[in-house]
Amino acid sequence: MIDEMGRQHAGIRIQHVDALAGNAEFRELKARNVDLMFARLTGQIDAADFDVEILFHESFHVVAGAESVWAKRRKIDLASLMAEPWILQTPGNPIRAQIDKAFRKHGLESPRECVGSVSVHLRTHLIATGKYLTVMPASALKFNANTWALTPLPIDLGILVPTGIVTLKNRTLSPIVSVFIENARAVARAMNQSQ
Repeated sequence: MIDEMGRQHAGIRIQHVDALAGNAEFRELKARNVDLMFARLTGQIDAADFDVEILFHESFHVVAGAESVWAKRRKIDLASLMAEPWILQTPGNPIRAQIDKAFRKHGLESPRECVGSVSVHLRTHLIATGKYLTVMPASALKFNANTWALTPLPIDLGILVPTGIVTLKNRTLSPIVSVFIENARAVARAMNQSQ
């Protein structure tokens, strides 16, 4: 999407800022350091301060590297993976709470992570070795599976998280930000149709 915007609008400046959506209640947005945030919406958002547009509902999957002993199996019970080395989001992360809840629904405690990180890059790099397991959003899996040889395992975690655009209420968006949002909507529609 960013590449497409750059081709369509020469000279555009896009600045990516990593921020946890729920971290300090959208601090970057409130400070007007960013025009919008893409966020996985795991909790309540203050409707007095923000406008929210849900683009899609993100599913999460247990993922292994293609070289993992688990990658070729057609039937896997989540309990059988508990002793494996896991890379999970750090405790306190809103997605980690969803993962912990999914394990409890299966009658299990969350596995103890060998590596705790929210970095998709770090997790995909380590998963590709075939030595670790992780839980990954469907969008990250879709865009990284071939490059990093990642395989979703046949386990339904039942995690579905609304994902959307959050903007500051009563803030006029520039025309280029509006174009960016339209492109995001188009990408979301394509993702929804492919599911």
